[in-house]
Amino acid sequence: MPSLPVRRMRWLAAAVALAAVLAPLSLRGDPLSFPPVDVREPQASRRAVTHTEWAARLVEGLGLHGALDPDHDARDVFGLLCPDARELGTGAGGRRVPVGRALQVRVDDVRLGGSEEPRHISVSLPGSALYALVVHGQGQQRWWVDGREVGVLDPGPLGVDWAPTLQPLAPGPHQLAVELSPAARVQQIELVAWRSLCIAPAGGWSAGRALTFGAKARTLVQAFGLEHRLPEEGSPRVREGEHFDASRGGARSQRRLGRPASAGAWAVAGPEPAEFEWHLVLEQPGVYGLAARVHGAARQIWEVDGRYGMALQPHADAADFAWETILTLPLPAGEHVVRARLAAGSGVDALRLVRRRADEAAYLGVLRELGLREGAPDAVVDEAAASANLESPVFRTLVAGFLARFGTPPGNEMVRIEHELRRLYDRPLSPMLPGEL
Repeated sequence: MPSLPVRRMRWLAAAVALAAVLAPLSLRGDPLSFPPVDVREPQASRRAVTHTEWAARLVEGLGLHGALDPDHDARDVFGLLCPDARELGTGAGGRRVPVGRALQVRVDDVRLGGSEEPRHISVSLPGSALYALVVHGQGQQRWWVDGREVGVLDPGPLGVDWAPTLQPLAPGPHQLAVELSPAARVQQIELVAWRSLCIAPAGGWSAGRALTFGAKARTLVQAFGLEHRLPEEGSPRVREGEHFDASRGGARSQRRLGRPASAGAWAVAGPEPAEFEWHLVLEQPGVYGLAARVHGAARQIWEVDGRYGMALQPHADAADFAWETILTLPLPAGEHVVRARLAAGSGVDALRLVRRRADEAAYLGVLRELGLREGAPDAVVDEAAASANLESPVFRTLVAGFLARFGTPPGNEMVRIEHELRRLYDRPLSPMLPGEL
């Protein structure tokens, strides 16, 4: 049996050990209670992103923030990304009807002639938008908007020309300047919102709503200009160009080129610029892609419903006939009018209209082809996922020419970049890595 001193030593050791355990707890309160749990706040990178936040980040990433007033609100940001949302609403029978002031300004009867010194014109714009400068006249002319050069225009071949770059402009006064060659003339000037682009989720923007991966994908594909990569639905509709509904200065021709016309004939402009018009009826609404088999190397101007336009620079193989993508945009059911303004000798052999899948899974599929990792269509986007998209090489590459997408003059560096991207996208579909861009 252990002696008394030994037992006392054991009790003392046990007491010291118990005190070592209880002492830290006593500093926090009752030693018999559990220590408090350290509950951390959710990481900022996992916070859900709203429509308002995503729209603002898109505007910043696309370089459009200069078009916003310092005291702008979410509606201004949404309208900048989609002019249709500000100007149009849905009326009876699903028709699109005006609900706001048109985002455009026109100066008639300008009567400017050749001058080596810049001439100045003041205008006032009704709202924030991406504006295209449209000039009616003749001869080469160099234009500036608020001191920024927007390019050289030559309205001569068509009587009208569009500046090769878009201008993000805020509401209020702006200063235009032009330097004219000796033979140049200006008759009319327009600044009009580029309505051919609408960056918005299905159903439009909604302040405060959580952003889903499907909605994010839709806005990114729209910003990239890649809706023509959406899968086709149904059979394409082809309309022979020579079967136009109206024409000014144009005619039907059976002249043979290196490549034959699709039905033995085609629409051709005479010795002066010509305008052709075709009426197309859609049985159901959807996202539609319009392409045309054209002839001629000169610039062309295409419009749908007098509202959505594109300045087209045909490729070299259009010296015979070549298919060119015109526009991809959402259209309601009913009749639509397609117009083409062509330079002398240019022509149209056929028009092709195809309906494209426009569900959110289809938009996500386009992003995955680019090598972007995405979530399920209805899953909510967090800060980390949003930043990953906007900071990716894919985003930086595809939006590099965003403001020049409207119309690219021959010789511009963007021609080479867009050509390389077109070759990349037209190869057999397979997963692509950002490094391939």
